[in-house]
Amino acid sequence: MAADSWLEESSPDTLWEICLAYCCRHPESFAQFDEVDQCYFLREGIALPAQFCESFLRAFPKNGTQLQDKHVHIFRDTEHTHIKRIHLRNANVSDNAMRWLLQHKPIELDISECTPTPDPDSLSQETIHAINSHGKNLVALSLGSTQSIFNGIEIRESSVAGDTRVFGGDYVFDCPILRAFSVHGLRDNDDYQSHDLIATILHPFNNLTYLDLSLCEIEIEFMDCLGEMWSLTSLILYDVPINNIQGAFEIISKLHNLRSLDLSQSRDAPVNYSEPEKNLTQLVSQLPYLQKLDLSGTNLAGFDKPAPVSHKPSDQCRMDVMEEGKRCSIPGLEGRQLDFLGLLGCSHNACRRECLPATNVTGEAGEDQVLLSVKTYLDRPSLLVKTLNHLFHIFRFSECSNQQEALQAILNAMTRHPHDKQVQISGSASLFYIVKEKKIHNSRLKKAIIAAILDGMDFHMDEATMMRNGCLTLCHFRIPEDVRFEYERMVRILLRMVAPPEQEGFVQRIGIYLLNSLACQVDGQEKLLVGNLGAIVTMLDIIANRLAEKNCDEVMEIAWSTMWNVTGQRQVY
Repeated sequence: MAADSWLEESSPDTLWEICLAYCCRHPESFAQFDEVDQCYFLREGIALPAQFCESFLRAFPKNGTQLQDKHVHIFRDTEHTHIKRIHLRNANVSDNAMRWLLQHKPIELDISECTPTPDPDSLSQETIHAINSHGKNLVALSLGSTQSIFNGIEIRESSVAGDTRVFGGDYVFDCPILRAFSVHGLRDNDDYQSHDLIATILHPFNNLTYLDLSLCEIEIEFMDCLGEMWSLTSLILYDVPINNIQGAFEIISKLHNLRSLDLSQSRDAPVNYSEPEKNLTQLVSQLPYLQKLDLSGTNLAGFDKPAPVSHKPSDQCRMDVMEEGKRCSIPGLEGRQLDFLGLLGCSHNACRRECLPATNVTGEAGEDQVLLSVKTYLDRPSLLVKTLNHLFHIFRFSECSNQQEALQAILNAMTRHPHDKQVQISGSASLFYIVKEKKIHNSRLKKAIIAAILDGMDFHMDEATMMRNGCLTLCHFRIPEDVRFEYERMVRILLRMVAPPEQEGFVQRIGIYLLNSLACQVDGQEKLLVGNLGAIVTMLDIIANRLAEKNCDEVMEIAWSTMWNVTGQRQVY
């Protein structure tokens, strides 16, 4: 099969994907909208299986729409809808929606990065109480950076043995069989001390196997409950400040069953700890099952000691050469062979050393390390931006040999973080080089790229770099043929983009050019749509501004041409 065959493949979306997309955009196909309550009710005589319900909730971001309370209300009917795994990442839901969904008694709940609604009923401490009322079956709970649920929480003293357990003292979440928990970015504020809150949350979780405390402000050396989680196999401490490295490592070294440990940092310069080689050696010696270790952004990889060199033609010299293959360039990992080792941004160019004791390594030393970094740090935006920038430099100054894998990694990153400006800018810059160099015939791939670009432009309208990257990338597609599935949305975005008089000249010019292309080769209905969305008024305003400035330029010329094409070369009454 040819190396670029993936660009030519044109397999259609599956029937399942088509139906999900249609249901997301037209929930009235199986639900009835109540004009009074402004929400959907499941139509009488319809029952939805768990597979559809769970996929429906997940499908909203992929189809350019945002999940809201009015959609979630459908699942208030627990008799005819069924959900066991609730994934609401980037949804716009309230406490009411959480209560409706949690009545299904799920086994998984993900409310990462849920944006609050404008009204007072946005996610609050009521969501915690709803979880405690219906979360007895929860096995996995992911909060991400949705911190509003802790607002107003009061941390109390623990109860005396035999007394009734105290909320905020003995527990925060009452989930007796929880195995996986993640929360990001908890820091001290007026309501609580983050260390005390996290200690209270973790206190009853003795059976956790997975714990993610990324970006949280805690003192690990004083987190005694962490050292008692003997079932823990994965611990993520990404961007957790460690002031006492020895004390922190003493706590972590008690977790003898750990198989995965993330100590990565994302600062501009590597974080320097005292005696890194000694401390890492002592820690690793207490973790016999460790297979994945991330030291990115730190000096914990130490110095690479040069191999001894002998110039004597002796048997010992030959033995030294044979032993070279067993040499380890990361002090503290001698005699170990890991599945994964994170070395992105480590001191002393650790990722560029020979004899790295791992099958897979992240870093900036070549395409393989960079691509693995993009995939590995998908949920670590700061590290993700760094790796996307490295990938951009590969596209710009050299050649990427595995463009299919790179493209998929970029799309995953942009889809995962639609609100992160830097992720969108870095990702769209690489997408420009891919579509510029490769003619893509794969229809599903084209749709994914166009949707990702439009999402980035939609969320970051005030960022000129994002607008420029997006427009330049879209120019390499066939307009309007390739964008018909997002035709109205693209017109709306472009009109918003070109309307401000202060808009950057190049961005405004290329935006009007794309609008003109959208209106040029379409039928009457689509021309009418462009006009109804305000194209004529917007073009007239642009022309008026140019006349006021006495500036007859290309922007004015294309604006006239766009009006000509929108009106279909007919007189407008």
